[in-house]
Amino acid sequence: DHIVPQLPAGALLTDVFAVKAPMAKWLQTARSDLEVLSLQPLFAPDLGFDGQNVAAVEFATGPRSRWLMERLAEWGARVTVVDAERHDALCALNQVAVHTALLAYGLALEALGGDAEDLSALSTPQSRALLAGVSRMAELNPEGYWAIQAGNPAGPAARAAVLEGVQRLMTWVDEADGDGFTEALLSLRRHLAPFGSDRTD
Repeated sequence: DHIVPQLPAGALLTDVFAVKAPMAKWLQTARSDLEVLSLQPLFAPDLGFDGQNVAAVEFATGPRSRWLMERLAEWGARVTVVDAERHDALCALNQVAVHTALLAYGLALEALGGDAEDLSALSTPQSRALLAGVSRMAELNPEGYWAIQAGNPAGPAARAAVLEGVQRLMTWVDEADGDGFTEALLSLRRHLAPFGSDRTD
């Protein structure tokens, strides 16, 4: 509201908000003579663009937004164009759910007194991946992670799905339902087959 009135016609307005629904709503009443390219670099700034994913919501394209998209490609970013609703839905899975699972694991380590040296000595490939993720979250800006969790309209469903997954696991174990556990893993194998797999068992 402070910046837009100062922009000349044809200027490019861009943002890097983690959630795009508010931007889409705001643009319904914004000026129509601007280019608007809403970006989300899906990585922390210290990693650089090369080889990293960037989401792009092209609200109002033009020569300046095309120029910026070309620069992102030159810097090695993998840019995917989506609409605002699809962006928020996918980021609920790739960010909200992932951060929820990582934070829960980190809090479990803290609650159960997991010592870093002991954990490292008996770590598995899966636990090392989770530890790296939790450590990365702990090192970076909490405000960014909070914005992702609190601002995404699809966030509540993503967190609930993670919680439901844990509850299903607890039920299988409590009821000695090895068949249910096995079928769940086989279903995941079928669902995730397009991603391939590095052996981590």
